[in-house]
Amino acid sequence: MRGQGGWFGLLLPADLESRDLTIPLTGINGIGLANVPVKGAGERRDAIKISADKVVADGFWLKSYAYNHGTTAGTDTRANFVSLEGDAHMYVSSIHANLPDGQDLLEVATKVLEGASLIEILLTATDARMGFLGATSNVQVWDNFREQVWGDESDPIGSGPTAGTPDR
Repeated sequence: MRGQGGWFGLLLPADLESRDLTIPLTGINGIGLANVPVKGAGERRDAIKISADKVVADGFWLKSYAYNHGTTAGTDTRANFVSLEGDAHMYVSSIHANLPDGQDLLEVATKVLEGASLIEILLTATDARMGFLGATSNVQVWDNFREQVWGDESDPIGSGPTAGTPDR
C-alpha cells in the first residue's frame, strides 16, 4: 500500500516493535527536540525528533490499547515493512537498551549467520526499545499491511453498526 504522506501517530497507548530499522547514515538530516500533539484534546509531549531522507522499519508490529471501565480492546497492525520516504521525521519519547547477556549473544550469533544488518544485530544484542509517538513523511509505503481489532467479546468497548437490511 503506497499513500500520500502525513502524520502517522499514536492516539492511544501502544506497543511498537520492528525487526530492523534502516536509516541511511548519509540520509540523516538532524536529531533534535520537539513538542508534539499526542491526543485530540490538545495534550502535548516532548520528543526526540529524528529527521532523515528515508526510514524503513522491517517486521513492523503495532498493538494499540483502548481502556473503558475495566475493559481493554485495541488494534493489531502488522506489515513486512513500513517505509517513510521524503522528508521523514520520527518522534520518539524514549530510547532504552539493556546490556547483552549470554542468551542475547547466542541470538546475535544466529542473526550473524542469517546475514542480519548491523542495526538488527545491535537491536538483538541490547533488546532496544523506543517509545514511538508518531512520524511524518511525504510518502508512506506499507508492504503486506494487515490490521485487526481485538478485545473482550463479552464486554465490548462502544457499539458498532447493527446488522440488517441495507437501505436502498
